[in-house]
Amino acid sequence: MVGGRFPAWALALCGGIVLALVIAMTTRSDKQPWGHFLFAYVAFAISVIWIYTTANEIVNLLQTFGFAFGLSNAILGLTFLAWGNSLGDLISNTAMARQGFSRMAVSACFGGPLLNMLLGIGLSCTVGTVTRGHAISLRHRFHQYQISAGFLAASLSSSAIIIPLMGFKVPRMYGVYLIVLYVAYLVVSIAAEIKHI
Repeated sequence: MVGGRFPAWALALCGGIVLALVIAMTTRSDKQPWGHFLFAYVAFAISVIWIYTTANEIVNLLQTFGFAFGLSNAILGLTFLAWGNSLGDLISNTAMARQGFSRMAVSACFGGPLLNMLLGIGLSCTVGTVTRGHAISLRHRFHQYQISAGFLAASLSSSAIIIPLMGFKVPRMYGVYLIVLYVAYLVVSIAAEIKHI
């Protein structure tokens, strides 16, 4: 609600109708509009708003399932939310590797999560500390950080050691090893969470 009385969706609808009427009356279909380059920036901003809104609704939906089935936020985060967040990367990286762009796929496997970690956490923590005026305190448990950091370190260090030793040719067994490592991470993390519950 805007101002405690007016729904935000109605405000956005009214603004959109006014802008659409202005564009319809001031432009022609056979000529490029005078502010055509601005539409790209407006479209980008609206896309970010839609992604933000959709992500919030997905998180709310997951929390509802968590309340209904008695699952904690940590379990939801390392399973359903992580799978949903990474499914697009899995499909696109697999498609790139099958088309012969294996180096690009491997680079994207490391670059995508690194971008999420550095920019996603960095920007959100920066905005949070600026708006609140103090540091953000994170409530943590042992399994949430130490176990995750340990398995992440094992995965990255094994990749940094084994791949150069094999002449940058990754065999199928190494992929199987990474899948087994991920399953072990899930089992250990869920077991630690259930023990805490």
